[in-house]
Order: sequence, then structure tokens, then C-alpha cells
Amino acid sequence: MKKETQLVYDSLFSIEDIRQLLRDTVPEHKLSKEQKELLKKKVELIKKDCDELVKLL
Repeated sequence: MKKETQLVYDSLFSIEDIRQLLRDTVPEHKLSKEQKELLKKKVELIKKDCDELVKLL
């Protein structure tokens, strides 16, 4: 698989993890400390993957 494709998939998987986190915290989406850390980690991974993808294009 091309590196660009893998980066897109990795970002999508991270987005899906965030989506699940939001599902788990319905209806008010109050996040615990651990959930906030996970959210930050996933957002950072998405940013990293997107930055790398832009460099490859």
C-alpha cells in the first residue's frame, strides 16, 4: 500500500476512535481525564498524518 493511502487510513481510524469516544459519552459528552487525553492523542496523530500527507503530495 502506498504511504499516502496508509496515512489516510490511519487518520480515518483515529477519527473513528474519536467518534466512538463521543458515542460513549452521549448525551452530554462530558469526558473524563483519561478520555480527554485519548482525544488529544488522536487529534495529534491526525495532525501528524495530515502534515506528512501534505509533504508527500
